[in-house]
Amino acid sequence: MNLLFLANVNTAGEWLAQQNLIEYLNKENKKFKFYLISEEPINKKIVNNNLFEKIIYIKQIKTNKPFKEYKKIFNFIFESYKSIKKIDRNYKINKVIISHYLFAIPYLFYSKKNNYIFWFHGIKNNYFIFKDTTNHYLIFLKILENLSLFLAKKIIIPTNYSYNLIKKLCFLFFKINKSKTIILNNLINKLFLKKQKNIRKKKLILYSGRLVFKKGVENLILAFKKASIIYKNWNLLIIYPKTKNEDEDKILKKYKKCKNIIFKKDLSINIIRKYYQQAKLAILPSYLENDSLFLKEAIFMNLPIFSTKTGSALELLNNKFFLNDNKPFTIEKKITSFINNQDYYNNEFVKIINNFKSNYKTKEIINKFIQIIYEN
Repeated sequence: MNLLFLANVNTAGEWLAQQNLIEYLNKENKKFKFYLISEEPINKKIVNNNLFEKIIYIKQIKTNKPFKEYKKIFNFIFESYKSIKKIDRNYKINKVIISHYLFAIPYLFYSKKNNYIFWFHGIKNNYFIFKDTTNHYLIFLKILENLSLFLAKKIIIPTNYSYNLIKKLCFLFFKINKSKTIILNNLINKLFLKKQKNIRKKKLILYSGRLVFKKGVENLILAFKKASIIYKNWNLLIIYPKTKNEDEDKILKKYKKCKNIIFKKDLSINIIRKYYQQAKLAILPSYLENDSLFLKEAIFMNLPIFSTKTGSALELLNNKFFLNDNKPFTIEKKITSFINNQDYYNNEFVKIINNFKSNYKTKEIINKFIQIIYEN
């Protein structure tokens, strides 16, 4: 069976969640062949080329003319249509999985059928996070997101909370019935499943994810700066993938030279894993999150993590590890509490680790995905 993934590999963790499943599936079931169409990657290392029979990348046009954003979108849709047509005619695609909403329109134009599966990883634009109702371009993107979900045959969601995100995202006339959704937990990379010796020697707090404001990274930095006035021998390590966004540039320009704050870009999974082993605490301060790989990786690496009450954290953590909000003052209080009560938090986290590991079944997730493919 030939599966075509229409994705944006530049979404980092969201793409890696899909690629993790493809990698597992490639070893477990040789009946599937995988094809990929994506926006051109900023970091080509993020895609494992060996997993795919054919990959087509769509280049973003560069223009400074009026309505440049809309021109880029329509060019992307046109190029996507041609790419979908090319792959289907050459390889006879059986199933299409869309995770980037901009691909829904060109696929529908080509196939004339709404028979695709949409893999929902979260809200893609900042319309809901920063309530920017004056930006016509963001509203236009929101409508495209609505359409891609509304017209899908089925929607894969990683958690129960994901359906609440969809309800927030969709206009009333694009209402999505819950029966249309199927829960499929994200798989983490197999390297994090290995037994490991945790060193925990460094007084290190870890964040791993994109450098964007909606992830709450700036609030984490401000909180740590305040805490580090007293706890001067602690460091904050921020690991981030190479992406193309204005937030990253602003955050680095403002905070890269701050004392005790370390930024590391585009690290291999093996090196990231070593930092998980060394750190004493992880923090996920997102405004909105769906199913965070960072959260799951931290739990598998026995690394205590504080998180806002969002996404899979609601199902995996308990009140002792929640941030009531992601304001700097709230995060600073939690950091201080952890530093002064490390044994308490480490012991409490053991319950979360045991519960998660006992319920995390790789083969069950793979088999459920296969079932989704054959039944839809």
